[in-house]
Parts: sequence; C-alpha cells; structure tokens
Amino acid sequence: MFARFLMFLACLGLSATLMAQTGHPAKGSWSGDLKPASGESARIRLLIDDQNGDLSGKINPGRNAIDMSKVELDAAKMTLTIQATVTARDDEHHRLTLDCVVTNQTGAVVVSGEAMVRAPMQKISRPRTAMPTMHLFDPAARLAEWIDGWAADLAGQPPVPCGVVHPCDEASLGGAMAAARRGLIVPWLIGPEARIWSIAEGLGIDLTGVHIEAVEHSHAAAARAAELAAAGTVEMLIKGSL
Repeated sequence: MFARFLMFLACLGLSATLMAQTGHPAKGSWSGDLKPASGESARIRLLIDDQNGDLSGKINPGRNAIDMSKVELDAAKMTLTIQATVTARDDEHHRLTLDCVVTNQTGAVVVSGEAMVRAPMQKISRPRTAMPTMHLFDPAARLAEWIDGWAADLAGQPPVPCGVVHPCDEASLGGAMAAARRGLIVPWLIGPEARIWSIAEGLGIDLTGVHIEAVEHSHAAAARAAELAAAGTVEMLIKGSL
C-alpha cells in the first residue's frame, strides 16, 4: 500500500511540473485515488507545501488531517509514458472507449483506467484566447507616486480632515502619515489605539499630537468613521486594513 502511495505522489508531482510557475513542482493541492493492495480504493486530497526546497504536507486537510512531516520527490529523474488503446467504438454516438495505462521510468504502472471520449465529426478550430496583461509594481513606489500626484493637484489648498479607518497595517498607517507630512490631510486614526501605536513604533512614526479615535475592532472603526463623516467632522475617508 505504501509503495502504491509513493507512486501516486510521484504521478501528482510530475503533473505539477506542467502547471507550477514558481517553487517546487509538487507544491499545491492534489487529489486522486489511493489503491491499496487489498480492499477498496479511497479518494484522498494532498496539500503539499515548499519551504526553501523542504517539502511537507497534509493528507485530507481538515479536522482529521494526517500530517506528512517530510515528502521526497525528484521530478527531474522521473518520466511518464501514457498508452491509450481503443477497446470499443460507438459509431452512432461518435464515442471511443480507451484503455489507458501510465507507466514511470522503471516500467511500473502508476495509473490505469478507462476513458471515454467523443470524437468530433469535423475539424474544430478556435481563435487564440487573448491572455490578460500582467503588470508588476512596487507598492511603496506606487503609493509615493499617488501622493505626489495628489499634492500637485491640491497645491496651495489647506489640509483636509481625513478619517483613516482601521490603519492597522504598515501600508495604511504609513501612507496616511506620509500624506499628512505633505500637508494633504489632517489624519483622524480610527481603530484600536494600542495596536496603532505599536505599528507606528515599528515604522518609526511619532503619533504625538495625532488624533486617535479609539475603538475596539475594525467593525467599530467602520461604524465610527461613518458617524464622523455624516457629522462633517472629517471630509474624506481612507480605507485601512478592513
């Protein structure tokens, strides 16, 4: 049973070499059938993680998951050979039944089964799918560019009272305070006070004199921000880590 399970892992790992973009080719979530030497097969799911080349994982993630402390796979030395033989033909419905066998580099069968395919009656051609364009950017540089553009548009204008809703991560708090330093906003930081101070200390930001509207959590921060905006206390809102 264990040997068959290792073969199953090997097959999944080789499939991953075709789809994985970064990291180890086995990293990801896989499902398949575990076939013991005796007894019925069982459907299982594997979750494999990669930490600097060291593989670990779980079998059937969830409450009854089985941890795999070490997973070994050398996909570079593995090959799969797929053989499909037509065993039946249904001319009326244009269907073919194929007996499929997948063997590895040693000739051992790792996957076998029957596949049914519907053969087209004529050649099928489809236009090439337009793939989405990917843009990579530096979040800090984009934030700085946005603040510079905002400063240019508001040159000579007084700073705007601004509610910063739950600024409980470095990006939201740092961005709001950068805008304040440029004279664009007067920040009202709305969120858990101790957490806001802790993040500010990590960023080297002094919040002395900055108004903090202390609330317990993000939901309360959103509600309080709405109240401040409705009352006209703040003229704009910036979304934090909601």
